[in-house]
Amino acid sequence: LKEFYEVYLADQALKADAHAQTAGSGSPKLSQRGGAEHLAIAQCDIHAAQQLTAARNQASLASDQAPGPPISQTPVAVQEEGAPARSLQTHPLGGEYAHLENTIAQALQQFREKLDEEKQKGARQLEEEQARSRKLEEQLAAAAKELAELRNDGSGDGIGDDRCTVIAHEWKKKAAKLTDEKAISSGLRNKLAHVETELNLSKQSVTTHADNLLKAQDSHAKKLQDVHEDMNNLTREVDERKKKLEDRENEVATREKNMENKEEELQVKAEELQSHEAKLKEEGRRLQNVTHRLQREREQLDADKKKREKPSRESNKEAEYR
Repeated sequence: LKEFYEVYLADQALKADAHAQTAGSGSPKLSQRGGAEHLAIAQCDIHAAQQLTAARNQASLASDQAPGPPISQTPVAVQEEGAPARSLQTHPLGGEYAHLENTIAQALQQFREKLDEEKQKGARQLEEEQARSRKLEEQLAAAAKELAELRNDGSGDGIGDDRCTVIAHEWKKKAAKLTDEKAISSGLRNKLAHVETELNLSKQSVTTHADNLLKAQDSHAKKLQDVHEDMNNLTREVDERKKKLEDRENEVATREKNMENKEEELQVKAEELQSHEAKLKEEGRRLQNVTHRLQREREQLDADKKKREKPSRESNKEAEYR
């Protein structure tokens, strides 16, 4: 927008120089008409400049208030004359840029319409001046023909001479007026050509600036797309890591649950083992008591056997003595 405004100011300077040169040449009527044309174009230029200034102020305000990059780096939509509007992508961070884009596009369109109106107005004035010049030429030719007839047919009396003098004065006035009209037509023709040249230069400048803005927007969109892809990749990677972490947490929780179950099983087995050990101790004590009882019974049997064997020995000895 800043570059376009500088180009616009340069165009206005060229217009002012051209208008000054056009207004300074020719007859007083040409200067007066050129001044009127200059005033009309200046009013249109002031109106367009006010619109561009308002758009520039709104752009600065939106650039200060809206998030994202500065408005000088944000592309706007520019429509060439006779071509369909080229739609630019809206800034992803807010809707202020779309409104600003429409405002600038409207200002440019109004500027072009004013130039076209001035061009058409100049063409109409040129046609009117040419028609007026043709009419004066016809009148001049008729007056010259009448003067020639009077000179050829005149008798040399004073009335004819006076009439010839009047016609000659009128012819001179019409010739001077025709010269002025031709000068005005030439000035208007030059002015129209200059306006067409300025319009073409403005169109070229706007088109070039629009192309640069579109290229900058494409580059910005490409960078933004790359950033979005990187963010998507990072988000995907973070999601995968979260999934793995959740799986590990679930696995650890499952292992802890299994460990708790195993501990409970071991505790139950330990209690069963303690109960079994108590039973074994009870059986051991019972077996020990039985062993002691059997040992005592065996000792008792041995003692009884010895007691029985001792009388039998004595009986045997007695039998031997006998």
